[in-house]
Amino acid sequence: MKASRLQSFLDSVRLSLLNEGLLRRSQNLLGSTVADIERARVKLDKRAEHYLTFSTQITSRYQDSKGRLATSQKDHALKLELDIKKIFADLKSKVSEFAEENWDREQGSLNSAWAKELARFGFEQRIQNVQKSAMDAFSKDMGELLDEVGRELALGRHIAFNSGTLNEQDSSAWKEQASKWGGSVLGIAGSVLLFALGASNPIGWIVTGVGVVLGIISSLLESKETKRRKAVANISNGLHALLEKQSSQVLDAAVQHFNAQCKEGAKAVLGYFRQSIDGLNQVSNTLAQGAKNLDSQRNILNTHFAARVLDFANATPSETSAAALREQIQVVRRRVGEQLHITVAANKSVPYDFSEIESIIQEKIVLKLTGVHA
Repeated sequence: MKASRLQSFLDSVRLSLLNEGLLRRSQNLLGSTVADIERARVKLDKRAEHYLTFSTQITSRYQDSKGRLATSQKDHALKLELDIKKIFADLKSKVSEFAEENWDREQGSLNSAWAKELARFGFEQRIQNVQKSAMDAFSKDMGELLDEVGRELALGRHIAFNSGTLNEQDSSAWKEQASKWGGSVLGIAGSVLLFALGASNPIGWIVTGVGVVLGIISSLLESKETKRRKAVANISNGLHALLEKQSSQVLDAAVQHFNAQCKEGAKAVLGYFRQSIDGLNQVSNTLAQGAKNLDSQRNILNTHFAARVLDFANATPSETSAAALREQIQVVRRRVGEQLHITVAANKSVPYDFSEIESIIQEKIVLKLTGVHA
């Protein structure tokens, strides 16, 4: 028993508890808790920073996508305009032949013949086809854009998950959201209505206009050949003028409708971007606020611990004297297990000896006094 010096060890433990128990309890309850809070604070800070970075990335893609969709709309609207002009140009090329074949018809018969000519030409179907083609092309551009953004988000999610920034729940949520983008928005694009010809359709305008042409055919006293030439010329000129007028009306209506549908689809796409940006910013702000609250709690605990350290350096430490010291402490900076830096407001220099305390808490203590008079 003497050789083991066990009793001496037990005595030293008892003395340590009596002499250093207050400081060691403070270190365990205050100092060690600070380390736990700091780990949680750092984690929240990192996650808040990640979501903010992610938000910035999506904001950049939002601006880029906005420009790309506007360019796509402009390009396909121009293509639609050219396609409709070509349809009318092709239709105009049929006018001379139609006039030659139908110059001697009555007004009602001529209108019926022109309606049949339009049907054979496939006027309505051609207009709808070029509109559908333009809308399909814009929808394709929108789909490719969403696929591209979705791949970027998936890659960012994968990197963040592998680096420990996101957890599995975050990963699944972003994967699910990315897949919703393509389905929902393309569904909107696919459901757009083509320019409706309706009751006031251009075919009706063009057919009705033929009756005006007949009024120009004059005198029955003229020879048949003369009447034929005049009738052919009048029908041709009248239909050309009519088609020129109607081409502008059809073109304006079709392009206007196309632009409206494109804006509706783009609005849905950009709306997803804005919702994601707002959501990410909200998550980032919430996490940052949580980190800020933990930082405040950490500072409170560090201040209490610093007060206990300073109080323990006095001859007679007590809760009352520690509370008074807390009021004087201005700033505490601490690296747990390394250094404790304390700034105290004091009107006189106080000789503190921290050598024993440093050996107990295993941290270097640096004290700075402000407002000290010589």
